[in-house]
Amino acid sequence: MELTARLHPDPHLPPLASATSVAPSVTISGGTIAALTAAVLLHGRGCSVTLVHPDLGGAGESVSTFVPRIHRVRRAHGTAAAKLVAEAQLAAVATISSIVERCSIDCDLQRLPVYLYTEQRAKVAELKSEASSAKPAGIAAEWITDVPLPFATRGAVRYDDQLQLQPLRYLLGMASSLTARPARRDERRVRIEAHAGTGSRHAVAIPGGAPAAVFHDAVANRSIRFSDGILVVSGGEDVDRFASERFGAEPSHRWEVMADVLPSVRSEGAVQHISGSGLLWGTLAGMIVADTITHGSSAFSDVATYLD
Repeated sequence: MELTARLHPDPHLPPLASATSVAPSVTISGGTIAALTAAVLLHGRGCSVTLVHPDLGGAGESVSTFVPRIHRVRRAHGTAAAKLVAEAQLAAVATISSIVERCSIDCDLQRLPVYLYTEQRAKVAELKSEASSAKPAGIAAEWITDVPLPFATRGAVRYDDQLQLQPLRYLLGMASSLTARPARRDERRVRIEAHAGTGSRHAVAIPGGAPAAVFHDAVANRSIRFSDGILVVSGGEDVDRFASERFGAEPSHRWEVMADVLPSVRSEGAVQHISGSGLLWGTLAGMIVADTITHGSSAFSDVATYLD
C-alpha cells in the first residue's frame, strides 16, 4: 500500500501557512493511519474536522513501531540529520501513545523490546554501527550477543520501549473519537489515499508462550513476534520451512498480507516519500499534515529527504 497525503490549498481561502487566531475547518478524505492521525491531532487543537470516505487501511508492519536506519542517515547526511530522524521516530511513538490514552482506545497497546538480529558474521559490524549511532541520537538501543531466540545468532541491536498494538482497533478508535457532522464548502481539504502495492508477505502462527517481543532479521525480509502465547513469523514464501526448522513446530494458521505501507506527504508541489513501518511513518505523515495546517510548517518536514 502507499499512503499519500496531499494538501489542496483553495485559491479563495487564506494560505494554509497564514497566521490566524481562528482554528481552521478541515475535511479529510481517507481512513488510513496517516489520515486519522491528522484528523485526531487537528481536532485536539480545536479545528473543526470532517472525515469522509473513511475506508480503514492498515497492513504489513502496521502492528508495531520500529525503523532501524539511523547509522545510514548519519553516514549519508551527517549527525544532525540522524538526530532529526531519531527525534521524528520518538515523536511518532509518543503521539501514538498519547492518542490511545486521550481517546481511550482499547487496542492492546503494549511497550516491548524490538530486536534487529543477524545470523551472518558479515552483518555484525553494520548492526554495531546502528547501535552506536542510535543511542547518541536519543533512541534507547544497545548491541547484545545473548539474543532470546531458540536458535543461534551473531547478535542483535535491542531497541527498548517500542510499541505494538492491534491496528484495526486503533483506527476504529480514532475514527469513533471524531464527532460526525456535514462538510462545509469553505473548508480546507486534505486527501490521504491508500493505493495497492506490488509486494506481499506470507505469515504463519504457532502456539507457544514467550515474553512479548519482536525480532527482525537484518538480512532476510522476515520478522518474528511473540505475543499472547502466539508466535507469528512473517516474510517470504519460505516461512513454513523457517518456522519448522527454527521452532520445531508446524504452523496452526497461514495467511498472506500486503507488503508494508509506504507513506508519502505531498505539500504544495513538494513530494516527500517516507518508507518503512506503516504505523510509525503513517503517524509521522499525519503529524506533518496537521502541523502544516495549524502552524504553516512542521519540524519534521525534512525527514523524508534523509530516508532515501
